[in-house]
Amino acid sequence: MRRQSLAGKILLDIWRTAWDNKLVVGPVWYIMITTFVKQIETSPMELYLILKKRIDEGVYAPGAWLPAERALAEEFNVHRSSVRRAFVQLESEGIISRRRGARPWVNTTGASIAALATAESRTSVPTIVAIMPQHPIYPASQAILHGINMGLRAKKSSCFLRVIDTYGSSPEIATQHEVEAIESLGQNDLVAVIIWQSGGSATVPLLRRMQEQGKAIILVDRIPDGFSCDYVGSDNMAGIDEAVGYLSSLGHRRIGFLTTDEINMPTTQRKAAYFEALSARSLPSSEDWLFVAQNRDYAAVAPAIDQFDACPESPTAVVTMNDPLAYFFISELEARGRTVPGDMSVVGFDDLDRYSARPPVLTTMRQPFELIGKRAAELALGRIEEAGKRRQPYQHVLLSMPLIVRKTCGAI
Repeated sequence: MRRQSLAGKILLDIWRTAWDNKLVVGPVWYIMITTFVKQIETSPMELYLILKKRIDEGVYAPGAWLPAERALAEEFNVHRSSVRRAFVQLESEGIISRRRGARPWVNTTGASIAALATAESRTSVPTIVAIMPQHPIYPASQAILHGINMGLRAKKSSCFLRVIDTYGSSPEIATQHEVEAIESLGQNDLVAVIIWQSGGSATVPLLRRMQEQGKAIILVDRIPDGFSCDYVGSDNMAGIDEAVGYLSSLGHRRIGFLTTDEINMPTTQRKAAYFEALSARSLPSSEDWLFVAQNRDYAAVAPAIDQFDACPESPTAVVTMNDPLAYFFISELEARGRTVPGDMSVVGFDDLDRYSARPPVLTTMRQPFELIGKRAAELALGRIEEAGKRRQPYQHVLLSMPLIVRKTCGAI
């Protein structure tokens, strides 16, 4: 059965108005109009325009959930497929985000300045803003966000938490989203910003300006050079050292390292820690045992195997910058008929397996993502309590991480 469109409802209202005012409208006109109404397919574009208008006017505030498909279908008397098509259009323009099993939500980066101002004026409680990528390929940032919520609940905080998604399909787009997110923040009730900073030097001046306005800035996972603020992250140096030490304890002396060409604190620290760990144990090192994946392309690790095979003495084990690199490397080894850990031992970094439904297999360093978020929330609340008082020195909190031994390492 076809649903009545908005245009059809308008025509029917015209007929009813004319009838109520005793204009010349007879049954034949009623039949014609109702027949026309039933033949018109609902336009998802109409829904898209209405929803976009509501977002622009702040009816659906940045960071807020949109109504469920069923609710919108009932409100506009349309089929749920029309609602989904409207959602797809809004998502393609970056206005909303969607995730399976959850209602769509309004992106701050896709909302208009008018919508942001309206949302800000409606906020009546102190606001903490979390700025970080929220795409499913970033389970780490989602776990950190969960930890922030845990920290606020544990302290029974009355602060409102707004989340701004800065995911971008390229570093340039992610940086632009981060710039837009910071610039969009109002001042009325904003008290603190917790940010996974990916914009590098491009967003540092914006963060400094917020500090000058008295807002607390807490960075998680990484902090750019030359910027001072509170920071919570993993102890990258100690983590890589433990990974290399574990492989050494299994008898491995030729240990390689896989990383990317990303320029940020975790990448830089883990690479430096790798060479320091080899030196501290008097293990041999070679630039040929270091492979750098270009353009953040974790899947492009096939050349790493070719590079290692060309060495007079190739590595018997590798440590990777993160878990995705480890899994792509293992897949490439297996595609070439090699086994892990039979032919090569592999240690990852992150422990993303804990968020997977499949049985975990990767030996890795487990980053305490939830605890990072929780400690960041505690630092933010501490800075809020300092308002009007002498501020304490900035804190840098480095959290230890355990080695999770599974099935990808073996003794030689």
